[in-house]
Amino acid sequence: MKKLIVAAVLVAALFVLSACQGTAGVQGPKGDTGPAPSPDELSKLVNEAISQHLNELRGPQGPIGPQGEKGPAPSPDELSKLVNQAISQRLDELRGPQGPAGPQGDRGQKGDQGLQGPKGDKGDSGPIGVAGPAGSMGLQGLKGDTGPIGPTGPEGPKGDKGDIGVVGPVGPQGPVGPKGDPLLVVSRPDVLPNNTIVDGVWRVGTDVQPGLWWTKTAGCYWARLKGFGGTVSEIIANDNTSGPSYARISATDVGFESTRCITWTRVGD
Repeated sequence: MKKLIVAAVLVAALFVLSACQGTAGVQGPKGDTGPAPSPDELSKLVNEAISQHLNELRGPQGPIGPQGEKGPAPSPDELSKLVNQAISQRLDELRGPQGPAGPQGDRGQKGDQGLQGPKGDKGDSGPIGVAGPAGSMGLQGLKGDTGPIGPTGPEGPKGDKGDIGVVGPVGPQGPVGPKGDPLLVVSRPDVLPNNTIVDGVWRVGTDVQPGLWWTKTAGCYWARLKGFGGTVSEIIANDNTSGPSYARISATDVGFESTRCITWTRVGD
């Protein structure tokens, strides 16, 4: 700490003595720039220059005066700042003016392209996507032709009246026939009650009312229609019954077809 204080005092004295000197001579030509000194070498050179300059300017030493009162010691940060400022100012005075910038060198050649790095490992497989929605149900095929009637057996003796027999199963569906003519829509006979229809093709809302209908006939074919062109695409729903059956006619249906059903009865809305 004491050494730093002494160095600061010497630098301040050097600035006072320099101010009392005469006018400086003309500056000589700038020499070549030497290697940059290290901080220790630079500090040593500055101290030697300050000491030599003080010895040249200093006269014979006078008697030692009385010691003044001890002032407050500067903080390490303040002392370091003062010393750095004094050294920087003195170096600026001793350093010659900066020469002009040299010409810019030629641009270097472009280097070769680097080698490509190795191929990275294959990433993990992504998660399986969500299953798509199920497709719509296909259209129902056309009704097949009725199978041939078997040969009539020999007539047996007349017996007693028996119980009503069980309706046999419906025969296998025959091959699809050629496309027929458009369905013939018939008008509802006025003689039929409002809640009864027979075989035919009827207009919903005019000849037959929407609701739940019932037939007791087996081997009956019925179809709900959205048109009367006779195509499969115009069938909303259909069935070949094997016994008593129900059919619900909607108010949005266009027509209703009944074949071999004999009679339908409306039993509900």
